[in-house]
Amino acid sequence: MIDATATLSDDGSVTVFCVNRDLTEDYTLDIDLRAFGGMKLGEHILLKHEDVKAVNTEENPNNVAPQAGPGGKIDGGRAEIRIPALSWNVVRFEKA
Repeated sequence: MIDATATLSDDGSVTVFCVNRDLTEDYTLDIDLRAFGGMKLGEHILLKHEDVKAVNTEENPNNVAPQAGPGGKIDGGRAEIRIPALSWNVVRFEKA
């Protein structure tokens, strides 16, 4: 199951927050950005761990940490972003 929301910043960038709660299936998030003019993928931040019960501890404070996500592509103002299973994502688009 996918949950997503987006924000528009004063500088014209669009940030999408997305959670994929499916246990096994990745998801392709389709986003129509045509109303915002020329956009490019700024960054994809991914929070995920192969062990769903993983935690950060004092001994291992970065066991579960943000990393670069797989990103995606933009074609004709439409973006396709791969959202891995059991992950939290921030995808930022900026003016091209």
